Amino acid sequence: MRSPRHRRVRPCTNQRGMNFAPQSHCLIKLHSMKRVLIVDDDPNTLGFLKIVLSAEGIEPILSGHPLDAFKKVQEHSPDLVITDVMMPIMDGIELCALVRAIRDVPVVLITAAEDLGRQKPIWDRCFHKPLNIPELLVTVKQLLADADKSDSRRTRH
Repeated sequence: MRSPRHRRVRPCTNQRGMNFAPQSHCLIKLHSMKRVLIVDDDPNTLGFLKIVLSAEGIEPILSGHPLDAFKKVQEHSPDLVITDVMMPIMDGIELCALVRAIRDVPVVLITAAEDLGRQKPIWDRCFHKPLNIPELLVTVKQLLADADKSDSRRTRH
């Protein structure tokens, strides 16, 4: 079974584009896809962000409920979490605190609220609705790149 974090492995081809018999030395592993967990109780937002992130080569993991999202953080080890703030049972800020208690993963909040209170932010970035998609994508890519750099520094020491 292939790893879900990697794109399909493709066999080598000759100059005419004909596949050789798949041999282990001939398989090329394509780059690892980044996983982003998207948490929102609005299915339209989930679907839209799924399309946007997929188009950028990012694997979206969807959750419509914060408790389900917390399970998915444990099961799928996403590279980044995007969560709505106002959701039933638990809000996105509470989810952020739970996620940060078990994993060091960047968190982006999205909200329609004008003010998130005077608390010290425990998230990396916050976007207000309606979303500025180009700015959100730049931020997501930057946070993923920063997380990669900090992971590589940790493994070298």
